[in-house]
Amino acid sequence: MIQISFIIITIIANQQGLNDAAAVGIVEKIMSFLFLIPSSMLSTVSALGAQNIGAKKPKRAVQTLKYAIILTVSIELVVSILMQFGAENVVALFPSTLYPMGLATAAGSLLSVGICIVMFVILQHKRKNSLTYLC
Repeated sequence: MIQISFIIITIIANQQGLNDAAAVGIVEKIMSFLFLIPSSMLSTVSALGAQNIGAKKPKRAVQTLKYAIILTVSIELVVSILMQFGAENVVALFPSTLYPMGLATAAGSLLSVGICIVMFVILQHKRKNSLTYLC
């Protein structure tokens, strides 16, 4: 749902003009970085919770969830407070690189397709050679 929301916000921002679109792009980059902590905790709690439930220790699974929530909220609270005072410095990291990033998006898509095609051809060639050796 978050990714779909970002797509809708990006569509709206792109219709508003270059400055608004750039601002939304910067915020999305920062948000994706800040979401690393909760998403990694999600994976951790899922694995540990499943192990504890499988070991017939549901209280331990609940305790793991509580500790993960406390840890995640604490870290994100500190980061939120720091961002209130250092937002200009963080945002300043991105504006000078927006134009190349925009160009790299299209080039990156083309590059990934090119890499896939080259790898497909190489793998097909190796497959045909290995079948020839088997016969």
